[in-house]
Amino acid sequence: MDALKKPKVSLNDDVLSLIFEINCDPFLESDALNNLRRYSQVSRAWRNLAFQSPGLWGRLIDLDELNRLNSRFWADEIVRRAGTTSFLWVKGTYIQREIVADWHKGPDGVNRMTRTSRPHFLSELLFTFVNANWKRVERFSVTIAPNSLDASRWSVLFSHPSPNLREFVLTGVTGGIGEHMGNVSIFSNDAPLLTRFVDSDAGFSIHNASWLPHIRSLTLPSHQTLQDSLLALQMTPLLEDLQFSIAGAKRPDDDIDQSMILSEPIELAFSKQVKVSASIKDCIDLLASVVLAPGCKLDVKCRSVRESPSSSACMDALFNLSKAFFPAGRSFELEIVIRIGFPEPDEVIWALMGHIPTHFSMEILIKGCPLTLNIAGSMGHINGTLPLALPDIVNVNALILDLRVTCKCSVHQRSGMEDFPDDYCQYFPVFALGLILRLASNTESLTCTADGVCHIAALQKMAHGGHTQPFLPLLQVLKVSAARDEDHIVKILLPFLRMRRAMNHTIARLDLTVGSLRIKDGQTLPDLIQMLDEFVGMEVLWRDAGSNTVRKHVCRIGKPKPGEK
Repeated sequence: MDALKKPKVSLNDDVLSLIFEINCDPFLESDALNNLRRYSQVSRAWRNLAFQSPGLWGRLIDLDELNRLNSRFWADEIVRRAGTTSFLWVKGTYIQREIVADWHKGPDGVNRMTRTSRPHFLSELLFTFVNANWKRVERFSVTIAPNSLDASRWSVLFSHPSPNLREFVLTGVTGGIGEHMGNVSIFSNDAPLLTRFVDSDAGFSIHNASWLPHIRSLTLPSHQTLQDSLLALQMTPLLEDLQFSIAGAKRPDDDIDQSMILSEPIELAFSKQVKVSASIKDCIDLLASVVLAPGCKLDVKCRSVRESPSSSACMDALFNLSKAFFPAGRSFELEIVIRIGFPEPDEVIWALMGHIPTHFSMEILIKGCPLTLNIAGSMGHINGTLPLALPDIVNVNALILDLRVTCKCSVHQRSGMEDFPDDYCQYFPVFALGLILRLASNTESLTCTADGVCHIAALQKMAHGGHTQPFLPLLQVLKVSAARDEDHIVKILLPFLRMRRAMNHTIARLDLTVGSLRIKDGQTLPDLIQMLDEFVGMEVLWRDAGSNTVRKHVCRIGKPKPGEK
C-alpha cells in the first residue's frame, strides 16, 4: 500500500540524456549553458549523468554567453568537463574587448569595484584552446564583430586539418583572412565530413577543395566572380542549397566566354533552393550554366543592369529553366509586374547628366512553379536584355501584365496615346515590354490593366506604325484587371480594339468584370457596351453596378461611331 501511495517514478538514462541534449543545444536554446548547469543541480543522479556526458559540455563554447562573463571560471569548467575527446561546437559573435573593472564583496558584505585593464579571456579561449583542439571541432558558426578582426590569428585557426568538421559558418567582418593564408588551403584541404560551408567575405579559395563533392549547403562570398563560383559548382554534385551574391568587381580575365570554361551545363540534380543576387548579366549567365532539379525554389535578384546578357545566354537560361520547371508540352501562366518611375529633377540637371534617369523594377513570376526573378536598377537606355524568342519547350498561352508606368506623358487624351515622348519606345522598360510581348507570341489570353493596354497600343503604333503584324497575334481573350473609371476604359480600349481589327486580329472575348458598369435611365445596356457593339461577334462579360452577377453581351451592330473611319 505504501508503494501505491508513493510510487517511484524515474526516467531511463537514455531518455534523460536525450532531454539534456535537446535543451542544451546552443543552436536551438540561447540559455543552453544555464540549462545544463541547472540540470546538474537537480539530484545526484542527474548530476552524475551530466558530468558523465562530456559531449554535452563540448557543445557549449557559446561566445555570446561567455562574452557576458568577466570571470573565466565557467569557461575553464566547460573545458574541463568537455574532456579531451568529445566533439566541440563553437558559435556566437566574437568581440575583442578588455575588462576594465572587477567586482568583489568586501568584509562588510558590500560589493565594490576595482578598476583594471586586461584582455577578455575569450580571445585566449578561442585562439589557444580551440586552436589546439581544432581537430575536435564539429560545428563552427561565428560572426566577427567590427574592430575585432585579427586576420593573421584567424588564418592560422582555419589552416588546420578538420577531420570532424560538419558545418562551417563565418560571417561579419571577415575580409582579408584568405589573403593571410597565402598558398595554404582552408582546412589544409582536409574536411571529409563537411556538408555546410558559409563564407561571407573572407576570401577563401575553394574551387579546388577536395571536400566540395559532399557539400550540401554552400554560401559563396560576394567578392567571388561568377567564373570562380561555376568552377566550385562543378565540384558539388550533391548540392541542395546554394546562396551567393556577386558584388560586380571584375578581374582582367573575367570577359572569358562561359563556353570556354564549361563544356556543358552543370547538373545540380539534388538542388532544392537557389538564391542569387547579382547583375542581370551574371544572373543570366549563371542560369545558362546550371540545370536545376525539378521543383527547386529559385530566387534571383538582379541589382543592376549596367551590362546586358548575350542573346545566346538568355536562350540557354530559358532552356535550362524550362527543363527544371516545365515538362515538355505543358503551358504555363507568366505574370510580369513592371514598375517604372521617371523622377523630375531640374531640367539643367538632366542636361548635365545627358539622359533622363529611369528608376525601374521588374518582377517575373511563373505560376505553378517556385521561380521568382527580380530585376531592379537605375538606368537609361539599354538593349538586348531579353532574347527574341523562347525555346520550343516553352509555350506561354496566358500572359498577366500589371503595368504601372509613369512617363513624361499623358494618357488622358481621347486616343489614350497622343502625348507620348518621341523616344518612348527606347525607354528600357518599354523596350523590355516589347520583347516580352514577342516572347509570348503564342499567348491566347491576356490579363492586363487598362493603362497596360494603353502602353501596348502605343508601343505597337510608335514602333511599327500600327500596320505590321500585331503583338500577341493569337490573342483571343482580353481581361482588364484594373481601370480608374468607365471613361478611362473607353479612351483606352476603343483605339486598341480598332487597331487590332484593322490588322485582322480581332478579340473574341473582352472581360470587364473587374469593375461595374452603370445603366442609365431608359437604357438597356451601359454606354460602354453600346460603344463596343461595332466589334461584331465579340463577347463582352460585364457586371451591373451594385450586382455581382456576371452578364454576357455579344456585339452585333457592326456600325462604327459617327465620325469614325
